[in-house]
Amino acid sequence: MKVESLRANLTPPIGRACLAVAAALLAMGCESAAGGALPDAASGGIDFVADTVPGPNSGADSISTDTVVAIGSDSSVAPETTEDSTGPDLPPGPCSIDGTGCNDGDACTGGDACQGGTCVGVPVVCDDKLVCTLDTCVEGACKSAVTAGFCLINGACYATGTQSPGNPCLKCDPATVTGAWTEAEGPCATSAACGGSGTCSQGQCVSTGPACPEDSNPCTVATCGPTGCTQVPTVGPCDDGNACTTGDACNVGICIPGTSPCPDDGNPCTDVTCAGGICGTSPKIGPCDDGSGCTIGDACSASTCLPGAAKDADQDGEVDSACGGTDCSDQSNAVGKTKKEVCTDTIDNDCDGKADKADSDCTIAFGSPCQYHADCHPLGVCAAWSSAQEFRCSGRCAGASDCVAGEMCTRLPGSMSLGFCEPAPIGGQTAGTACTAGSQCASGLCFESVCRATCLEQSKCSLGQVCAFYATADGGIASFCEAPSGIATGQLCQVPGQPGVFDGSVCATGLCDLAPDDPSLWRCAPLCTSENDCASGQECALMGYAVPPDGLPPPPLAAPYHPEFTTPTYDGVTGCYTNQLSGIAPFLNDGSPCQADQFAYCKSNKCMGVGPEGAYRCTTYCTKDADCTLGMKCKTVPLTLVSEYLVIMAQYGGQPISLDAFSYTQVCSSP
Repeated sequence: MKVESLRANLTPPIGRACLAVAAALLAMGCESAAGGALPDAASGGIDFVADTVPGPNSGADSISTDTVVAIGSDSSVAPETTEDSTGPDLPPGPCSIDGTGCNDGDACTGGDACQGGTCVGVPVVCDDKLVCTLDTCVEGACKSAVTAGFCLINGACYATGTQSPGNPCLKCDPATVTGAWTEAEGPCATSAACGGSGTCSQGQCVSTGPACPEDSNPCTVATCGPTGCTQVPTVGPCDDGNACTTGDACNVGICIPGTSPCPDDGNPCTDVTCAGGICGTSPKIGPCDDGSGCTIGDACSASTCLPGAAKDADQDGEVDSACGGTDCSDQSNAVGKTKKEVCTDTIDNDCDGKADKADSDCTIAFGSPCQYHADCHPLGVCAAWSSAQEFRCSGRCAGASDCVAGEMCTRLPGSMSLGFCEPAPIGGQTAGTACTAGSQCASGLCFESVCRATCLEQSKCSLGQVCAFYATADGGIASFCEAPSGIATGQLCQVPGQPGVFDGSVCATGLCDLAPDDPSLWRCAPLCTSENDCASGQECALMGYAVPPDGLPPPPLAAPYHPEFTTPTYDGVTGCYTNQLSGIAPFLNDGSPCQADQFAYCKSNKCMGVGPEGAYRCTTYCTKDADCTLGMKCKTVPLTLVSEYLVIMAQYGGQPISLDAFSYTQVCSSP
């Protein structure tokens, strides 16, 4: 293919500063200046395709409690229901034969036998061997009751008034209780160390002599006992002597420190400190939690919790959509906006709301024959393959790296920023190799007798190369990676030797951002396919288009969009430029509803009918779905040859906008 350097025709020289664009000038087609709203079919345009059981008391019985006591051989009295030596079990009744066994009906007798026609038993004897109890048999059970004038304490008998062994302030008082000691009153004897004399108080002998000396322990009290003075543990509050604790309390004779009086400052990266009762904080190092569920690996630094990496729980390189990312299921690395739909796993792999056969990804086969771009929506385009000599559904690309091994990226005829993948020539030579025809090159492109690698954006070229464009003799555009042969991107695009004259043709890329009011900002610009390729404050938009010479029709290898859309399409070139509505602060993100005549409120400076049922949404050019916000996909559409850049350049002899001509590109749209 013969390619000539006709770039100057697309970006005319300018010798004076651009004026601010008037509202009336933008009104030439504000919808189109934002990227172009497509005319409806009735106006000759297209129909846009929008895609334990409680037991008995276990305590000790009181003296009045019924107790079975051993009799003779220490066995309990058993009911007379077992057979004895004189006969079998018998019911109570008259006797007829003396000496035979019988039942006298009294549970407190044993060895019953007939005597003179009467059943006679031997009374059982109940004796617990205690002198202070009265033992009787009641219904077969021995019962004991404490006799008057005695106490029965811990299995021993004590007469009234008897003192407790070892404690003169406890005595037996049956009138109060028979089963426990009763507190005594009056004088008592203490040890010699406690003065030898005392008085009973609450069951203890309290010395009335010299007081026992206290020690320095706030949790003990000096007490005189039978053996002398002792330190007895106390309970309750105390003071541990530390001004940095409050609520100190005694426990087993020790003053246990309470809590710090210094409140927590709520900062996970500081430790509360206290010195002499004065509160303070000290920096803490290590992990922390910044309170956001959208960061992981937060860490303390200089008393501040610094957020960690954006949440990517499944570590698939995509951030959780709940945190502003693109992963609609952050628990599976098989799901994400950059993933391809797997047609047999019942999962919405690519986050477009559809799974398996419901997703159009599973209904379009790349390489299948086609007539229109609509046949290959939404994933690809219909393009003429060099090897097949017919139109096939093809994957989209901006450079060879977007295609699989064995494929090349070819610029789509009739497009402004769109390429397609097709089989590369067998045995094709690498870029930089001498050639005479495109079929000799692995890229399919031979320019000035050298194989070239097609590109549509700078990122598709290797280090030291630039993605440059050229207008072809047959009214098309070619763009490829090459060694820079002009002014570098970002440098002033002034024509050498002509002060004050600026021209994009002197740039290595072929493009110059001539839109700003200040000529010092007229800099060589890169080619682009989306806003992601441009600097902050710049827009990726149409900066020029190729027109066939002498009114000839455009190249014939451009497939129609669909049967009703047969309007010719032209090759265009998109680059990064500074839009002129700098007085407006754009605030609408991609996907936000917008009005066509207020496109400047969109951060992308583009408002198009790409939403459901053709609703207007802020959008951007793209090359792949990952360039789009969640809920949108990158689709091929025809746009009018209109942009804000062309409106500005038309004032100085540049190419006019055209509402009747189209060029294909890719725009983020509803699935």
